[in-house]
Amino acid sequence: MGDENIYKLTIAIAKILMGEVELKEDGLFKEFDGLLYPTIKYNANADNVVLKKHVIDFNKLSIDRVEYIKIVNYTDNKYQYKILDVSDSINGNLIVWKDLSSTWTVNDESDDIYFENNKAFNEFGDEIEPDK
Repeated sequence: MGDENIYKLTIAIAKILMGEVELKEDGLFKEFDGLLYPTIKYNANADNVVLKKHVIDFNKLSIDRVEYIKIVNYTDNKYQYKILDVSDSINGNLIVWKDLSSTWTVNDESDDIYFENNKAFNEFGDEIEPDK
């Protein structure tokens, strides 16, 4: 989009919805812990995530999987990206990366990919060849 001011609108809405944190007597918070809303920049094909600090401080968030990716192409509201590394575990406050020896280029409509022993597989268990 050409008008950069449109982004200020969604930021303002997020700030209003998040409000100030107030702890109730039962130990719960009165407002939302976070918001997930579509991004204007990518025509709602991606999301913004806003979390309050206490979500992390009180371990309310768990991470099942993290991907380190590089967007290589964006055409007709579709992404093509390269998976550089993945992780499915945290040690203390550090992400434990698998240190993949290869990379895989996938499209955003691709099904879930999982990794075992530096190999990539689709949801049916078929191996996906890495980039050459």
